[in-house]
Amino acid sequence: MKTDGLVFKNHSIDRDVDKAMRALADHFQAPRGVVFRMCVESGLAQLDAGLALPPPSGDPITALRAVHIHYDADERLRVLAFQHRMDHADLRQRVIRLGLLTLQAATGFVALKPSEGS
Repeated sequence: MKTDGLVFKNHSIDRDVDKAMRALADHFQAPRGVVFRMCVESGLAQLDAGLALPPPSGDPITALRAVHIHYDADERLRVLAFQHRMDHADLRQRVIRLGLLTLQAATGFVALKPSEGS
């Protein structure tokens, strides 16, 4: 995999979101890292469009994933966390959840129900 412009990060992901991203990747036969990056970028695009972040899941147990993401997306997440006075990991989890819900709506494949994530 070519990693130009990507940074390697460890991310804590809500378990239901992790399971749904795996199902989405398997359904579309896409690499999980690609689906992860799509969720991040889709979530950031929704924030740019004025959508609000979903509430935190409340589940204290998360899955740890090591993934390459675009440097610009990582920097935007860091800046947004600072601007909103939020923990960086919490903001990432919520942006990824928002992105996953958006991708599901666009593709029609539902692995995470909005009631689970909102």
